[in-house]
Amino acid sequence: MANNSSGLSCFDNLENGLLGLGLVEDARRLHGTLVSVYTTSSEMFGEIGEMVRHIHRTIPESARVELRSEFAACARLVRGYWPEFTIDGP
Repeated sequence: MANNSSGLSCFDNLENGLLGLGLVEDARRLHGTLVSVYTTSSEMFGEIGEMVRHIHRTIPESARVELRSEFAACARLVRGYWPEFTIDGP
């Protein structure tokens, strides 16, 4: 999990929510993306945004509904670095 004091708690919340719904592999993918090394914050948020978007697309609809607020919080943070980002984007 990311460090809550770093301002990335929305990603922690999403990871924990995925785990709580038994979506362990998706939680692991997100965690792997969060702990990777990046050269810039823009690169980091671009990669994290792509992973969040991928997870959003591939998990069951019921899980998307259950984790709606977590996805929304993550999308808001990513848009601070990637203004065009949408959770349902290309």
